Amino acid sequence: MKALISNKVFRIVAFADLLQQSAIWIRNISLLFYVMEQTNGDPVAVSLLNVMEYAPIFLFSFIGGAFADRWNPKRTMITGDLLSAMSIGVILLFVLVGSWQAVFAATVVSAIVSQFSQPSSAVMFKRHVPGELLAPAISISQGIMSLFIIVGPVVGTLIYSTLGLVYSLAAMIGLFLAAVLVQLALPPSPRPPERRAVPILEDVKAGFRYIRGKRNLIVIAITFACIGLGSGLI
Repeated sequence: MKALISNKVFRIVAFADLLQQSAIWIRNISLLFYVMEQTNGDPVAVSLLNVMEYAPIFLFSFIGGAFADRWNPKRTMITGDLLSAMSIGVILLFVLVGSWQAVFAATVVSAIVSQFSQPSSAVMFKRHVPGELLAPAISISQGIMSLFIIVGPVVGTLIYSTLGLVYSLAAMIGLFLAAVLVQLALPPSPRPPERRAVPILEDVKAGFRYIRGKRNLIVIAITFACIGLGSGLI
């Protein structure tokens, strides 16, 4: 563990992940409360917001992972967080002018961008973390995301109840921009030239073929689908 913590890339990516997850969960909870207030708790509106937040994870995770191997991961992570900050700025603008319905569209943009920037963290680990430390590095990164499933709603609720929506959105912009500043310290990591000639569609198809050929992965996918459906119903 000491060797992993001493790795500069791991420290930067892990800290940036903390900032990103904080911003994402403040967004999720603040917009949830805001939509509930605007619609008097309309279950259709609340469900629609959740769809806008989580559907991109299902639709774009494969595509984002395929592009992560092709693009410069440092540039992708920085660009993704800049676009996330801009999307929150758009939400803030519409809220200030009273067009609250626009938060749905801006939320989709923010969620889509995350599916392209987050896989780049794993690419940075693969290129700059020694092989024997790669598994712990990725595990800790995924553990941070899992931890925020628990503490994220608490943090988001605290920020929203204390600051209100406008300042919560401003805090999100600040967190994403802080993540950008942190990631500027990452070393250059250009794309491997041998990956450029492979069509992106072939990469995505290869991923599906690999999963289809692994029974354990299929069982795990079905299990997570059932757990997700149960959580959603609850």
